Amino acid sequence: RRKIKALKDKYLHPIDKKYASLQCTLDYLDTSTSERQLVEEYFAAVGSDSCEILHVWRVSHKKR
Repeated sequence: RRKIKALKDKYLHPIDKKYASLQCTLDYLDTSTSERQLVEEYFAAVGSDSCEILHVWRVSHKKR
């Protein structure tokens, strides 16, 4: 198990390593999820016509 974890850690993207060090996980939100739709509704409500939402991610932090 330690060897597998070491290999995973070795090939992680530097940004992924930073999130892992903060004990955070990132989950991509598909366009069909209610959370993603809420973000899109918010942007529409505040008049952000100059921005286009490409990707939305949920960030979760491991509680201590």
